[in-house]
Amino acid sequence: MRNTPRALSVVGLLFFVSVKSAQPQTGTSQPAAAAAQPAGGPVEICLAPASVQMAAGKSDEAVQAVRDVFVSFLSGPTLKVTPLTSRLASQAREEAKQSHCRFLLFVTLTHKKKTGGSSLFTRAAGEAAGTAVWHIPGGGSAGSAAARSAATSVASTALRGVSSNVHAKDEMMLEYRLEAADRSAPLLTKSEKSKAKSDGEDLLTPMVEHAANAIANAVTQK
Repeated sequence: MRNTPRALSVVGLLFFVSVKSAQPQTGTSQPAAAAAQPAGGPVEICLAPASVQMAAGKSDEAVQAVRDVFVSFLSGPTLKVTPLTSRLASQAREEAKQSHCRFLLFVTLTHKKKTGGSSLFTRAAGEAAGTAVWHIPGGGSAGSAAARSAATSVASTALRGVSSNVHAKDEMMLEYRLEAADRSAPLLTKSEKSKAKSDGEDLLTPMVEHAANAIANAVTQK
């Protein structure tokens, strides 16, 4: 009986140690759980308003068409496009910074008109050309028909307007520059060129599709 208080003290000490060891430990366990969290959302690309030189048609229509087609091709599970409103390059960069975009895309579209065997750039007040046929190039196979159907489904009114002012032998050039927020030099600088085989041909969509593939590869591999 004399050892009873001592025995109770030992039991109490053991209980305290067991409770203390059962409590969650700070340090390595919580940061490890944080590191296992999934990464953020899709890569965001800010798109500056296009600079356009149109031989026929409306400039604002061409700007809208470029935006619509780029957005349609660069939107998906891992990519997101945010169109900007600032036309000056310096202001577009500031707007992209405020939008927390990792990448900024500048685009220039030029429409070259063929006239009497010689080519010249003119800034004409183009007519509506409502009777022109809007054409997306492609063969007669089921695969090409599906591709034409998909392209038509994303085509905007602005794109139709731009295509309606294209005539056979006209040329279009699409120049684009991709900048990264953490780099001073451009990440990608390229150009695409296409010549119309018929009136109303959509030259813009195929060029944007090719450019979008190069841009997507550049931003996802970074």
